[in-house]
Amino acid sequence: MSRTKFNVIWRNMKHRCMKNDYSYYKKYGIKRINLHDEWNEFINFKNDVYEEYLKYQKEHPGKIIMFVRKDLSKGFTPANCEFRVKGLHRSVECIGYAPDGTTHIFINQKEFAEEHNLSRHNISKCLKGERLYHKGWLFQYRGELNDKSS
Repeated sequence: MSRTKFNVIWRNMKHRCMKNDYSYYKKYGIKRINLHDEWNEFINFKNDVYEEYLKYQKEHPGKIIMFVRKDLSKGFTPANCEFRVKGLHRSVECIGYAPDGTTHIFINQKEFAEEHNLSRHNISKCLKGERLYHKGWLFQYRGELNDKSS
């Protein structure tokens, strides 16, 4: 099963969180998005979600199936993950954690940057994982399901 799409989903998820030379580590592991401890072993991941994967695949034949986090501020855990057809995207709702400890939710990066005397360009870099902080602020995406295919 090591060359199946299901195994690739598990391996990529694990590498994103744990392998610092993996291309997407800066968007996951460095931001402390973690992997459910039991899912370090493929057999445990398979036992938890393989039946769901097969069912989802059967319901969506010919579609590309992705394994995603429901809440982008949390890690890869059984309660926070689901299979989804590629093409169902999250909105671009963002969370900004201010240096004073307050949390701000916003959609328009430009307006938010102007309101808080920040650089939209640097907010975007933080969201892409190209930098961790901007003027002491930490940023991440938060989203709701948004079907872009309709």
